[in-house]
Amino acid sequence: MLKGKFNNCYGLKSFELEMINFTYNNKALIYSPNGVMKTSFAKSLDDIQNGIIPEDRIFTKVPKFELEYKGRKCNTEDSTEVLKAMGLYVIHSFNESLEAKESISTLLVDRLLKKEYEDIIGSLEGEVKIFINALNSKSQVSKNNVKDVLFTDFKLTKDQEWLDLFKKITEKYPSFETTEDLRGLDYNTIFNAKAIKILENPKFKRSIERYIEILDDLIKQSTFLTKGFDDYKADQLGKSFGKYDLFAAKHIIKLNDGTEIQSSSEWEIKYKEEMSRVEKAPELKKVYSEISKMLNGSEESRSLKEILKSNKQLIRYLDDLDDLKIKLWLNYIAESRGVYDNLQLRFESAEKRIGEIFDEANKRRDVWVKIVEDFNARFNVPFKIRIKNQAHVLLKSEAPNIVFDYERGADKVEKAHKELMSVLSMGEKRALYLLQILFDIELKKSEVLTSGDSVLVVVDDIADSFDYKNKYAIIEYLKEISEAKNLDLLILTHNFDFYRTVASRLDIKRENTFIVQRDENDNLIMSKFGYTKDVFKRMVVEKLKNGKINTDTQKTKWLIAGIPFFRNIADYMGKDDVYAELTNLLHLKTKTDTITINDLWSEYQKVIALEPLVIPDASKTVMKLLSDLSAQISSVQAEEACLENKIILSIAVRIEAEKFMLKKYNESKMTPLQSDSNQTREWFEGIKARLLPEEHKILEQVNMVTPENIHINAFMYEPIIDLSDWHLKKIYSDIKLLNA
Repeated sequence: MLKGKFNNCYGLKSFELEMINFTYNNKALIYSPNGVMKTSFAKSLDDIQNGIIPEDRIFTKVPKFELEYKGRKCNTEDSTEVLKAMGLYVIHSFNESLEAKESISTLLVDRLLKKEYEDIIGSLEGEVKIFINALNSKSQVSKNNVKDVLFTDFKLTKDQEWLDLFKKITEKYPSFETTEDLRGLDYNTIFNAKAIKILENPKFKRSIERYIEILDDLIKQSTFLTKGFDDYKADQLGKSFGKYDLFAAKHIIKLNDGTEIQSSSEWEIKYKEEMSRVEKAPELKKVYSEISKMLNGSEESRSLKEILKSNKQLIRYLDDLDDLKIKLWLNYIAESRGVYDNLQLRFESAEKRIGEIFDEANKRRDVWVKIVEDFNARFNVPFKIRIKNQAHVLLKSEAPNIVFDYERGADKVEKAHKELMSVLSMGEKRALYLLQILFDIELKKSEVLTSGDSVLVVVDDIADSFDYKNKYAIIEYLKEISEAKNLDLLILTHNFDFYRTVASRLDIKRENTFIVQRDENDNLIMSKFGYTKDVFKRMVVEKLKNGKINTDTQKTKWLIAGIPFFRNIADYMGKDDVYAELTNLLHLKTKTDTITINDLWSEYQKVIALEPLVIPDASKTVMKLLSDLSAQISSVQAEEACLENKIILSIAVRIEAEKFMLKKYNESKMTPLQSDSNQTREWFEGIKARLLPEEHKILEQVNMVTPENIHINAFMYEPIIDLSDWHLKKIYSDIKLLNA
């Protein structure tokens, strides 16, 4: 049993959910026009499902609700735990967020595991952002490009992740430290597009190689430096003296020429003297000049030239650009060591649980395979879905994922989810969205089997935007859900054809079919509905075929409400005379006021076999009976979901409107056109210039309401059902006042 009350919840000003009994029929159906209550109701239940109090986000009025489902109760005052324990699961018409998250968090991971995975990754995003910001400030590579450039330089693919970087650094550079010669250098200054073009130029490379060869030869000739103890090592050693307070401990360094070094400053002087001698060598200066000239081409390359001018040590690194890139990144990381170590630790801690999540997901593979196979077989979409074992970009272990084979004729290409979403229609995207729902439902099935508790599955317009073939695929899925143990199903729809089809295919009992409409005070009224079968056969023919109308009010109503049905059948059968005669009762014609109930019955008998008519006053005109019934219907204040009443009022509204317009034509000494189609609209166009504003407004409403409602072609009578009872009664009352 389900019932509840909702006030100021997502636009539900006042809605009482009438009791729905799931005891003997575990499915129910609510039909409601677009914009009345479905989405607001679904959002309210979704909030309750997530432990949140529903709210009114437009008028910010204080929300209030109470809900009862199979003995479980909750209201506005209850805790998150109580709300979550209600056992609700809401399937929305479409959820954009479900198509927005791809990568490793695939559709194959059930919702709880998926959420836990995303929570883990989400918790790391802040640390990753801090790390990227640190690298950005050191390298001047844009934040959006840091990861791509960093991974490319470390020879990682775009499918790999941060943990792969950490492992590679740990394995290949276990004790990396700052390279002092490269401290403070911007990555972009060295590796901008124009500078790279020069650095990779063969002539420039030869000059760099020649420079290093000459430098090494000069160092060999030095008494201070050697090939094994070159300029770089001498510089680094000098910097370490101050760092480790060697001379503060009264140590002395004796060089091989007998010179004694007693302080860091003496070492610095000796080093600079030797390097000055080396750098002033004519052969080295010549090559340096060549290098310098080649860097004069652009502002970007000139920036690199200035760096080399003040830091000639950098030239040594230019002979291996790939290694220089690594050294620069390691410098930036070393200078942000705390951030790096923290991020590495966080990822390593998360690795174990993420692996467990995918292990758990793998256990459900048989269920996944069947769901995917059923999806491919049932849905008419331009792609096939298959399960593919794809390397997990974070864990580097095999994890299941979904791929899409997009097909067009004989051509087939594999696409990732993100690529596919950009080319699919909304209906095809909805089909893909439904796949996520199918995994969720399988999870719910297993949960209720374990717990024994019931779960209410609420489906909000899931068939919207699907073509007919795919709508029937959805109906098959709904049928399977309704057959699951401990799952109750509540379907919300604004599509009357879908409503009738679902009621039939799922065998939903009439007592569990409802309609919700607004009354004149903007309150929502829920009432029993029905109309799940062929209306012409079940309501018109079966009630009228024996001819015994007598004083039966409902049969009398269908006698009049049947006019558009019989007229359409006559049209299909080619009975033009019957069609014309019945048109006289839907538009104001010369004969309209003279046709009797007996005459009407005679026309009906020309369409289908009917017994002789039995009614108290068969000689009464149809217009008189129409007027009597309309007055009776409009006098009832309660909101009614009664199709025959609405058809009768629609016919009466049109006739009254044409009577009024004829009067206006006569007053203006004009003659209206006799039209075979669209008479009401044509008369209105001819007289509207002579109407008062209020008259114009009322007749415009008549034109908007009655064409669809009276011409019930193919019995698609959704427009008249969607029209609220009070609105139709008001139009009838307004047009009657014009004729008073």
